[in-house]
Amino acid sequence: MFEIPEGLELSLVPLAFLLGTWEGRGVVEYPTMAPLEYRNRLTIEVVPDKAVLRHTSEAWSVETGETSHWESGFWRPGENLADVELVLAHTNGNVEVLYGRVSGVSVELGTDAVMTTQTGTRAAALTRTYGQVEGDLAYAIYLATPEVAMTGHCGARLQKVSG
Repeated sequence: MFEIPEGLELSLVPLAFLLGTWEGRGVVEYPTMAPLEYRNRLTIEVVPDKAVLRHTSEAWSVETGETSHWESGFWRPGENLADVELVLAHTNGNVEVLYGRVSGVSVELGTDAVMTTQTGTRAAALTRTYGQVEGDLAYAIYLATPEVAMTGHCGARLQKVSG
């Protein structure tokens, strides 16, 4: 179960189930790499006086403890109450713009655009699904590159640690 914070902008209420700091384990894999178990800390929080939620995520290797990935951005309400936008910047040189729909305590998103820096990791498209499962937050990310068709890339199940 989750609580809707008092005073939360009406357009953000459908995303209230995402709010908090979440931590847990996941697996990242792809046809071009060996699977790697990682820990993840994801924080989604209200931005004061703005109709957006801030998204920050850090992942690090379970084996070595080294940070393997950072991403940050914003969840934005879409044109209709169930519509949502997500804009993320990654340490691998990518920026994702995704659109999706909220249904209960889950949201499914797909890319509208992926921009890559000159030295960044090439991505063609992504999908992301986030949802509450027995009070935890689970997610799955699928990735397509110019060389590999859309396939599972990473996923985790996170427990709420604050918020």
